[in-house]
Amino acid sequence: MATQPSEAMVGAAGASASTSRSFQADLAAEFERLLRPPRDELTSIAIDAVLVSVAWALLPASVHEWLFSLSGPMAFAVVLQAWMLGDSATTNVLGNDVAAALETMPDPARFRRLLRIKTVAVASIVAATCVLVCAVVAAAQHAFLSGLMLCAVLLVAPFGAVALAEWVGIRWPYHRRPLQWRWEQRRMYRRTVRWLLLVMSPLLLVPTILAAFLASGIAAGSALGGRNAHGHLDATGLTIAAGVAALCAAGAFVAAPHGSITLARRRQAALRDFLRDPGRG
Repeated sequence: MATQPSEAMVGAAGASASTSRSFQADLAAEFERLLRPPRDELTSIAIDAVLVSVAWALLPASVHEWLFSLSGPMAFAVVLQAWMLGDSATTNVLGNDVAAALETMPDPARFRRLLRIKTVAVASIVAATCVLVCAVVAAAQHAFLSGLMLCAVLLVAPFGAVALAEWVGIRWPYHRRPLQWRWEQRRMYRRTVRWLLLVMSPLLLVPTILAAFLASGIAAGSALGGRNAHGHLDATGLTIAAGVAALCAAGAFVAAPHGSITLARRRQAALRDFLRDPGRG
């Protein structure tokens, strides 16, 4: 959606006040922004969650196996998280809140804080949803240990994944414009293709990041732990796997903003020109 003037003024005022407020107050303001109509970001994440839930439940087995590489009841929580995070709400961090981005970008400290707040807000919503789903499924399956370990990973992984995925939106932001406007501009082929690629890219990027966290954990669990009679990781292996995967995600959360600041600093003039002109899409 296009940013309305009143919304831009609110965003800019919020960004200006952030230097004198606590992180908790700024985070509360970000949740308020997400919940304020038209709620584009939350709506998009919710639609992704509904679509993947329907697909998981209703698709034929052959299509299910092709679409979802993971299987088993608790794997649904992992797939749900990947799809919820694989959205422009995760990557388009500048274009989703143009006023705050323009206000804070010249000051690296304030810009880093803005990115932290946006990362925590989106990641918290997704993490809470998927941990709840995982806990319910684990309880129904009486898989308490593996459920606990997977909940730990699902709780931390979104923070690292979102922090890394934001690099796409810092390097290639786009404006939130109505679909009608996109349709009217469809003959601007370069702009339209760029937008389509940026909208679709999170569906590949974010699952890849999450898979890297999980693969690192499983590799460590297999190397340092053991396996039971069914070939699954034993208690030690599960604990190590969950710990390593969570550490990888936490490390990404800590380190990624440094890359974000570098990207923004190198392209600050071009980014500011782009963000100031909604007509560029």
